[in-house]
Amino acid sequence: MLYKATVNELEKVVENKHAIPQELADQKYGHIGGIDYYDGVLYGGIEISKSEPGVIAAWNATDLSLLRWEVTAQNGMPWVAADGVAGLLYSTHWSDTGRINVFDMTTFQQRDDLTIRPASEAPADQFPPEIQGAAFYERDPGFLFLAANGAESVYKVDIASGALSFVLSDKQYRSHEAEMEGLTFWDLGARGVMHMFSNFERVVQKGLHSYLDMGGSPAPHVPVQVQVE
Repeated sequence: MLYKATVNELEKVVENKHAIPQELADQKYGHIGGIDYYDGVLYGGIEISKSEPGVIAAWNATDLSLLRWEVTAQNGMPWVAADGVAGLLYSTHWSDTGRINVFDMTTFQQRDDLTIRPASEAPADQFPPEIQGAAFYERDPGFLFLAANGAESVYKVDIASGALSFVLSDKQYRSHEAEMEGLTFWDLGARGVMHMFSNFERVVQKGLHSYLDMGGSPAPHVPVQVQVE
């Protein structure tokens, strides 16, 4: 399912309860990973499991209708990040600690992969397991920001060199108490610039954690209660 809502009060304005194409649903594909937006289009991954081929899909951001999709050679597709200027999409297997795959934004065919290396020997700069979301920040376009499980941590990787460094961790929750599900950048003033979406232990409770800057200064926490239909 995909939903579109207003920022204030989170009022739903559009929904697509069949965002996964029937052909894939018939094969038991049932999970949409972290999504990203560029130029009127939502890009995201569709999964059946972490050990089966992942799918890249695109939806119209206005009405959430499916535009196109493609099965890839990557196992799982937990997130997709869009670099619209370069015409590229990034993703990787959720526990791959050595590389990130690079896909063409139009054809969804893999064009390259980015080998990751820690920027330093510091433990904090080591590549994180279980990446659950990623996004580019327009004010720092040379880096892909990654959200990982474990104290809700954020890292960034230099897409030119592959050097990876630690950004911040939210120490409010223990590892896996709040599972990361997505990361995005949107300047909402006092409500924050970087926003992480968490799925807590109870499926009916979701949470948005927002930050005013990359130094980790927190914006007001916005709890989101979701009624399961």
